[in-house]
Amino acid sequence: MTDQAALTTVFVDRSAAEPETVGKSIAQLAKERGAHPSDVLCDLALANHLETQFVWNNESEEWAAANAEAQRNPHMITGTGDGGAHADRDDGAEWTTYFIRSWLLDRKLFSLEEGIRRITHLPAMITGMKGRGLLARGYHADVTLFDPNRIRLARKEIVRDMPGNEERWQVRAEGVARVMVNGETIVENGELTGARPGRVLRIGNPTN
Repeated sequence: MTDQAALTTVFVDRSAAEPETVGKSIAQLAKERGAHPSDVLCDLALANHLETQFVWNNESEEWAAANAEAQRNPHMITGTGDGGAHADRDDGAEWTTYFIRSWLLDRKLFSLEEGIRRITHLPAMITGMKGRGLLARGYHADVTLFDPNRIRLARKEIVRDMPGNEERWQVRAEGVARVMVNGETIVENGELTGARPGRVLRIGNPTN
């Protein structure tokens, strides 16, 4: 990437030396500074001893329109996954929060109720997970309580919680009041409680 147009989608996500640049694109900073975008990128990286964190946002109008059309198709199941190919670095587990914030609350692709159904009840039915995906008598009490006005993704961070103290990317959700699994609270006010009442589900097992 060597010109200003190419760097309109690259943003500064973290800069200890120049915090005022966070949230701005490289193209915007280049215009403000009257400098070449590649020079701005290198200067920011060097100012933080190569610890500057950049993010790439490819959400153009064309991208959003194509994604919206795909999601409206009744044969599509909303979700993400690559078979665990990058689970050691970035497992993509934040996609549900992103979907709720970006597609339901901001873009209003579906109503909140319909959007939640598409990521809970619908996949549970298709994959044969009995007793899950609904708030109903006799179902497992898997519940997430969140504030629609506050739900959003926080900034991505590197954490070391893998075996052998290995690092991975983590992004936490803001606005989540409580998460319950099998009726037991595992997240309260955005913090893990330490409880682990869940278990691995095997599709086709009648005890699921």
